Amino acid sequence: MYLLLLAAGLVFAFWAWKHFSNTENSSAALAGAPKPGGGPVTVKVQVMQPEPYSQQIRLSGSLVAGESVQLVTESAGKVVFLDLKEGQSVSKGQLLLRLNNDDLQAQLRKQEVLLIELKQREMRQAALLDQKGISEQEYERVATELASLEADVAITKAQIAKTEIRAPFSGRVGIRYISEGAYVSPNTRIADLVDDRNMYVDFGIPEKYASRIRNGLSLNVLVSQHPDTFAARVKALEPRIDRTTRSQMARAELSNASGKLVAGSFARVLLELNRIENALLLNSTAVVPELNAKKVFVIRNGVAEPVEITTLDRDANRVLVDSGLSAGDTVVVSGILKLRPGSVVKILEVQ
Repeated sequence: MYLLLLAAGLVFAFWAWKHFSNTENSSAALAGAPKPGGGPVTVKVQVMQPEPYSQQIRLSGSLVAGESVQLVTESAGKVVFLDLKEGQSVSKGQLLLRLNNDDLQAQLRKQEVLLIELKQREMRQAALLDQKGISEQEYERVATELASLEADVAITKAQIAKTEIRAPFSGRVGIRYISEGAYVSPNTRIADLVDDRNMYVDFGIPEKYASRIRNGLSLNVLVSQHPDTFAARVKALEPRIDRTTRSQMARAELSNASGKLVAGSFARVLLELNRIENALLLNSTAVVPELNAKKVFVIRNGVAEPVEITTLDRDANRVLVDSGLSAGDTVVVSGILKLRPGSVVKILEVQ
């Protein structure tokens, strides 16, 4: 009986020890730690090396022609002259359209004849005044009539100018919407005149970047219809931030001498805010986010140690490290879930 009780006690002690060992190993495995005797954790690492980095933001914008105007008349009337060929280039001051102004032209000729006669009369009166042949009141009466007639001539010429359309700048004519002989009014759209040899790109700058943008800043512009990148320079900034969008409107100027850009096109603006020559860029998969911090695992003497870092910027795959790491540090970028502070590691690949 004593031997049976002793044997039963030994069996129970062995079972309890085995059960405790299995439970402990299972808990360690669930926690991500390697099992005793399982060897080091296999990881991929990145060795930190300084490299140039350009901090850029991508913004959306629209292309605007350097000069653009919708041609309309200042008065109503019948079109008697039309020199608008679609797509043609015109020079500044060139006559493009004229309305019927025969009545004004006749009125102007009459006024000019009277003006010549009145000028001669004023000269004679001035000579008589010098010889004391007339009083100053008589001369002033003639001088006043002359000044009044000259003003009438100027008014008539202004009215005639309102019946004409001259090119305000050199450019290209767009689609023509009327024909010669049509009756037009100031609300009638005649055609568009555009000068797109120089163009602008208008875009909004988020409020947090507004203080870092200034006139003369260089940027690059991309458009969907062309693979090339176009260089531009900030020309003007709105003096305030829009309360609705919380952004500041900016305008940059670029050359379109090749004629590849079309006004109204959607544009991508690549704006360089800062350039760092010796930046430390880390693969974003290495960063473990915590409640109020970010940490990475650095390998030192074959052991993984957690290090808290701060970052300044990021792109699609990398983050710009501000503090916490130095050049030459070996940082784990793959296999992080298996690591615990003090874990022994085996490097499988160096990126």
